[in-house]
Amino acid sequence: MNVRPRHPFVVAVLSAVWIAAPAAAQEAVPEGGVIPLPTADQVAARAYGVTGGDEGAARVTFTLTDPAGGERRFKFAMLYKRYTDGDVAQKVVFFPEFPLDRKGYAWLGHLAREGTRADDAAWMYLPDLRTARRIQGAEEDDPFHASVLGRAELSPRPPDLDTHKLLRADELDGRPVWVLETTHGPDFPYPRTVRWITRDDYLTLRAEHHTPSGRVARRVDTTWRQVDGKWVWKTVTGVDPDSGARAELVVTDMRIDPDLSERAFAPSALRGSPDRYFPAPAGGP
Repeated sequence: MNVRPRHPFVVAVLSAVWIAAPAAAQEAVPEGGVIPLPTADQVAARAYGVTGGDEGAARVTFTLTDPAGGERRFKFAMLYKRYTDGDVAQKVVFFPEFPLDRKGYAWLGHLAREGTRADDAAWMYLPDLRTARRIQGAEEDDPFHASVLGRAELSPRPPDLDTHKLLRADELDGRPVWVLETTHGPDFPYPRTVRWITRDDYLTLRAEHHTPSGRVARRVDTTWRQVDGKWVWKTVTGVDPDSGARAELVVTDMRIDPDLSERAFAPSALRGSPDRYFPAPAGGP
């Protein structure tokens, strides 16, 4: 399979791809009061459309739990900027804030658009050397290398790359949902994914990724909240049902469309504190 390598920040940063979206308009009820059943392709397209928010800044906490119950926690300040044209789909920056021995480092990624021949590009800022260097693949000490949440689990995939089947209308935790089955091509780690998508705002609440034998290899649950009229991730929790390994990310301090310049996504901008992107509220300390 042609699956791109994961850089130290990439598993985490892909949250930004789904992290903000305009609140969806309610479906118009036609005369007679019956809303027509959407097609599978329409549901897939609407769910993929929950990728609005051209840019943003947030703080993200990751908790990784191994099968034995041991936990590791990491905190980052994150910037992202999305692009509608060209080979680069998104530029992202991660500033580690915890553990403390990681403060001062930073990672920059230019993420290639799915369906193109382009590759990701990544840089890491080394505070001891006061320089940013280009990196290839995952670092040896990448804590997310074996995480339950990876690019396949977090990054939205253009719906025209796959085929879709609307299985049924259902409920999940009391919310009306569409249950959508997606069959993927050979370039994706899982042959089949089943998603539970809200019928009003087309938010993906759950995704189950299946192995070729039909076993659920990953289950991903997402909760959402609204910031400035746009839907953003609140939490994303991934589980390996076989081993019990878990990964959870929690998004806080979310800022939507803060007018980030292109300079913020250059290697030369990795030096310094991320606090400059999170100004204190007026009247605050």
